[in-house]
Amino acid sequence: MRLSARLLLSLAFLAPAPAFDVSAAEPVRCESPPTHASNAVARDPAEVENARGNQLARAGDAAAARTAHQEAERLARARGNRELALRAAANAARDAIDSGRSDGVRVQLVSLRGEAESLPVGDSQTALLLHLGRSLALLAKSDPGAVADAIATLRGRRGTRCRRRAPVLLRAGLAGELYERGQRRADALDLTRRALFAAQSADAIDALYRWQWQLGRLRRAEGDGDGALREYRAAALTLARMRAEGNAPLAGDQSFATDVEPLYDQLVDLLLYRAAAAEDAAAKQTLLAEARDTIEDQKVAELRDYFSDDCLDSERRAAPESVPGALVVYPILLPDRMELVVGSARGLESISVPVGRERLSAEIAHGPRVRVERHARFGPGAPFE
Repeated sequence: MRLSARLLLSLAFLAPAPAFDVSAAEPVRCESPPTHASNAVARDPAEVENARGNQLARAGDAAAARTAHQEAERLARARGNRELALRAAANAARDAIDSGRSDGVRVQLVSLRGEAESLPVGDSQTALLLHLGRSLALLAKSDPGAVADAIATLRGRRGTRCRRRAPVLLRAGLAGELYERGQRRADALDLTRRALFAAQSADAIDALYRWQWQLGRLRRAEGDGDGALREYRAAALTLARMRAEGNAPLAGDQSFATDVEPLYDQLVDLLLYRAAAAEDAAAKQTLLAEARDTIEDQKVAELRDYFSDDCLDSERRAAPESVPGALVVYPILLPDRMELVVGSARGLESISVPVGRERLSAEIAHGPRVRVERHARFGPGAPFE
């Protein structure tokens, strides 16, 4: 049997990918807002201590960061700088969550929200409420009662104004994600549409693909397969645009595993599901080909990131099915099963194997080692002999 170079691309990435969770995305630390009096701000002991805490948090020392942020809050309150005190307190609460010492943090975050809502309406207040809402969303993973508090914080009060669109669309989109988790789909759809419209208006593509993806999940949960597929395809195209502009997460980054791979997984899963249900043979072939090409796009992107070689894009264009007698197997690992898409001169077929990604990856990791020998004839579309 002849196996093409495409099989190598498919087999090269068998590691499991964690599920995507918007609420767990890293909330940005509350930094000092831009100011013309930056030198004066830099000499403020509370600002210096808050900045030191942020640096420690980025280095992964949550306990030391919490101590620094608590000191920054104390200094800021002593000087009457209420807004800085709230930023530092919000950072200290996030440090407590990161260090696993979250007892009492939910009450603290809700109290800080009350104080933040009494600040002058504007960008600083919006950024602070966004930070508090995302921390509550993260806390909700271990404390389900925090979901309602996170939604209330992210949705904000009527009349809230912000000159920048980014915090507004983030708040709406994240609140929509929390409603999605709570099975409140009507509210989730409303907020996700708002966030999507804001992202499109602002051309904020880093947020746009997230809300397209989120809308796709909601459509599929409602049983709207056509609408779900439309949104998933749009999200994949937006992600491709981000990659072309150098703004997408790179393979190997933690954010790639959480923010990119699951999108491809879910899109391919939907394509395979619709292909299995298709009665028209031509439609079935089209969907299987799209599923195959989608997973290949992902794997080639990973290889391109790893080798920093854009020429790999052209390597994948040769179709092994065009080689006489070739039988091409594309293993697609999904959380609940493995799909083998088999290509030959007769077209594409899909075989479902009820073995999920984690189990198969464990078997590969602990199973016997197989030695594969390659011969010299290898190039675009050339088979392994």
